[in-house]
Amino acid sequence: MTDPAPIQIDRDLPEAILADAPAAAVAALVRASGGVWLRGRPEDFLRTPDGAPEGWSASDDRRAIPTDPAQGQVIVAEAEGQAGLVCRTGLHGGMVLTDLAPGRAITLAVVWHPHRTEPARTLLCLNPSAAGGAYLFLSHGEDGFTLKDTAEQAVLTVPDARRDGAPVRMLVVSAGPSGLALWQDGGTVVRAPAEMDPLPARADLFIGCRSQRRGLAKTLGASLIREVIVLPGQQALSDETGPALAALAAHFRWGL
Repeated sequence: MTDPAPIQIDRDLPEAILADAPAAAVAALVRASGGVWLRGRPEDFLRTPDGAPEGWSASDDRRAIPTDPAQGQVIVAEAEGQAGLVCRTGLHGGMVLTDLAPGRAITLAVVWHPHRTEPARTLLCLNPSAAGGAYLFLSHGEDGFTLKDTAEQAVLTVPDARRDGAPVRMLVVSAGPSGLALWQDGGTVVRAPAEMDPLPARADLFIGCRSQRRGLAKTLGASLIREVIVLPGQQALSDETGPALAALAAHFRWGL
């Protein structure tokens, strides 16, 4: 018996149909890991009665809130049913998602729009909730991306593989006992193997900045951050054929 011929539909499908399946896969991935998904929809950004941004609602009823130095400086841009956190060079306008439990490993993903000429600088930073201690940051500079553990156990520097004119980008990074890894825009995974100390029991994830400290202008760049995904307990980039990276890659290719 021969296989039936594939069904062909000679018309464009609604964007919602193309986007729903990747989004559902990411939502299932986040639920299974006990993670967090900050989505880039206008309704997910909370505002005061006078319209000022005061929070970013997550998938699990948590919310990211403006950092102390960002009070009065947070900007959210909206267009065509999408929204994101605006980061400006040298200005502290970031948010923080507090009291995460990273587990033995963690995977973080960020969907962002690059500035035409300015680097993004700090995109994400995982900082211990308790004072002191090393932190993990992801930054973008003129030479590419840096994922670094400030305890100097591991650092990963990767050239920027941006295609000219690419309007939206996605980075996925992981950290855990076997080291660091980074994936950008559907490419291959780059790794920095290392024996790393355990991640902090509780941590805060800073978005578009590194901490609650004022100043640090050189770490603050220009971008629009549209989505953040947190997968605690997962070193998803250790297996390039695994379901976690497959779901995130499909979301980048077809769901955004």
